[in-house]
Amino acid sequence: MPYLNLPMGHRGPVVDVTVGRSRKGQDDLAAIGRDFPAPILISALVDTGASRTCVDSGVLKKLGLVAREFVPVLTPSTANQPHLTGYYDVSISLPHPKLTYTFYAVPVLESDLTGQGIGALSGRDLLSKCLLV
Repeated sequence: MPYLNLPMGHRGPVVDVTVGRSRKGQDDLAAIGRDFPAPILISALVDTGASRTCVDSGVLKKLGLVAREFVPVLTPSTANQPHLTGYYDVSISLPHPKLTYTFYAVPVLESDLTGQGIGALSGRDLLSKCLLV
C-alpha cells in the first residue's frame, strides 16, 4: 500500500493526481497504431463521504473516453431520486518527489465539478488502496 505524507493547504485535503486512459485503453489504441492523449494533471479532493471516485466531465472528454455504461447514482442533492451518470475506466497516478504510484485501472463516475476548483473527488474506493497522511 503506498504511503505518502502530503501537506494540506488552504483548500483542505486536496492532492494533485494525473488521470489518463486505463492501461487496457492505452494498449487497445496502441494495438491499432493510434496515439492517445497524455495524462492530465488535476486536483482531487479527498472525499471520505464519496463511495466512488468521480472525475470531471471535461477531463474525461479531453482524454477522449467513452462511458462503458451508465449507472444510477444517488447524491445528497438528488435525495432518493437517482440520476444516470457515465462509468469510465481510467488510470490515476499520485505524483510525489519520492514515489509516484499508479493505479492502472480505476472505475470512476463522471461528475460536473465545474467551478469547484477541482477535477476529481477521491472516493473511498480509491482511498481504501492507499494511506495519505
